[in-house]
Formats: sequence, C-alpha cells, structure tokens
Amino acid sequence: MVFKGYWIYFFMQESTLLKLTLLSAVLGLIFLFFISKTIETGEGSLLEQDKTYLVRGTINRITERDSVTFIDLQKEDELTVVLFKDYPIDLHKGDYVEIKGTASEGLDGELQLIGKDVRVVK
Repeated sequence: MVFKGYWIYFFMQESTLLKLTLLSAVLGLIFLFFISKTIETGEGSLLEQDKTYLVRGTINRITERDSVTFIDLQKEDELTVVLFKDYPIDLHKGDYVEIKGTASEGLDGELQLIGKDVRVVK
C-alpha cells in the first residue's frame, strides 16, 4: 500500500505534472508531423473525364484565339475552361461566371472544362 501511495504522491507534484504535460504536447506534435507526411492530399482537379459539370468562379485570365477562347477560372483551385466561339460572348477579367460543360483532358494532360453554356452571375 505504501508503494501505491508513493506513485500518487510523485505524480501529483506540480513540477512533475508540468513536465508530463510538456512531454505529451511535444510527442503529440511530433506524431502529428509524421502522420501529416503520410496523408495524400489528392492534388489536382476533382473533375472526372467525360462528365458534365456546372461550375462557378471568377475569371482570372482570358486568352482569345481565332475560334476558341481559354478562360482561367478561379474557384477553390484554378480551372481552365475552353469555349468555342459559336456565339458572341462578352466576358471580362473579374466577372463572376457560371459555366456548364464537359470535362476533358487538355494538351498538357490536365483536365479542363469544355464550356457549353456560359452566363455572368451578378
């Protein structure tokens, strides 16, 4: 019984509790650091090829070519949208737009959205 009482007395000392708390915090942070290195973030687009999506975002950049317009759309991550000039379009950098289109793989291997319907959201 004396032995059990000694451990209770030892662990109830303020300096011992402080040391145990700091040690636990440091070990916990080290553990979290190593665990975070093993987690895969799934970087890249959440688009799946050949599926139709409705996305909203702000236009970061517009690049116009002869028969096609490329839009870099900023939402949570950046997405490239390709628009074929089938109809007149009046878009500007900073516009908040809603685009309906189909995901497809671009020349650089990344998924992009082929826009079918575009409208500026106020």
